[in-house]
Amino acid sequence: MARRTKEVEKYQVNKAWRNIFVQASILK
Repeated sequence: MARRTKEVEKYQVNKAWRNIFVQASILK
């Protein structure tokens, strides 16, 4: 269970970073 939660957290963090980079490229 803890392992699965960690994987989900990692996935959500990656998604958040991707959104940040996408927004940054749009603002450029």
